[in-house]
Amino acid sequence: MKKMKLSMVLIAAMFAGNAVADDATDAVKSTLEARYPSTTFTEVKPSPLHGLYEVVMGKNIAYTDAAGKYMLFGHLYDMKSQKDLTADELVSINKVDISKLPLTDAIKTVHGNGKRVMYVFSDPECPYCKKLEPELAKIDDVTIYTFILPLEGLHPGSSEISKKIWCSKNKEAAWKGFLTGGTLNEDATKSKTCETPISAIAAIGKSLGINGTPTMIFSDGAMAPGALPAQEIEKHLDADQPTISATKVKVSGG
Repeated sequence: MKKMKLSMVLIAAMFAGNAVADDATDAVKSTLEARYPSTTFTEVKPSPLHGLYEVVMGKNIAYTDAAGKYMLFGHLYDMKSQKDLTADELVSINKVDISKLPLTDAIKTVHGNGKRVMYVFSDPECPYCKKLEPELAKIDDVTIYTFILPLEGLHPGSSEISKKIWCSKNKEAAWKGFLTGGTLNEDATKSKTCETPISAIAAIGKSLGINGTPTMIFSDGAMAPGALPAQEIEKHLDADQPTISATKVKVSGG
């Protein structure tokens, strides 16, 4: 009977502690909203560092004190495990709802049985996209949906090339030919003007916060910006729940 009473006391204390923590977090969120009314605070929660709160603002993360007077923008590391804690959180809040990606507006490429799936936002004139293409070619048993996202401001003329590729009879061949060979094949060169999804893809990219190419999205919605080598891409594809691995930091000396 005494053990039962002790258990009930411990459970009650635990719930009371959680309630206090929730009240403190709610108070910080209210303070932030009052101080910075033009900013939307999606979530506020205690960080692993005592006295510091993790603040989620849309797709960005910052850290603040209880009074909301100071803001720290950067990454928080667990030095014992050598893990970037902020990176894990960023992956989580930036995940994409892949069910909303318009696959009919993408160039579909199937390697092997195509059982694994990934999505790529790519610009035909982007040098890093050209580096990524041969890496993707090394991966077997994958279906790749490529969304053409020409960044005209960075690569003048990319939009026109994108249109010619999309209007080709064989979009996949035209895309691969240009990114690996640097020139439009005969099919793309002679392609007639057609309706393209390029503007719609640009709007989707903007809504997802994609401002650089290439950007890969894996089956769990996790995004990976930049051109990764094939072996790194394989790790994400093979994982039960693919995520972008947290960056580790090494400290020398001492």
